[in-house]
Amino acid sequence: LFVLPLAWATLVQNRIWLWLPLSIVYIGIVAVIEPSVYTTVTREPDPEHVFYLVNGFQVAWILASLLVVRLCGYRMVRHGAAPLADANRVTDQLT
Repeated sequence: LFVLPLAWATLVQNRIWLWLPLSIVYIGIVAVIEPSVYTTVTREPDPEHVFYLVNGFQVAWILASLLVVRLCGYRMVRHGAAPLADANRVTDQLT
């Protein structure tokens, strides 16, 4: 439930400073709700600390991986949008 919003927020071309904190807040809300949903569905005791640790480490490694991808220059752009000026300059130098 939270990998796609995190990926989108990390790789969005503009305003990462806005979308990344919003996606982390969303992940926090889902992580808080998840143990109660688990208890309701399985009728077993609530292992909250396990959910928080698993979700926290999962978010940390996904975010770190996506930030490395972003630092390598990957971004999401709209279909048909003009490439960035830097990308045009690099392409012109290669040809």
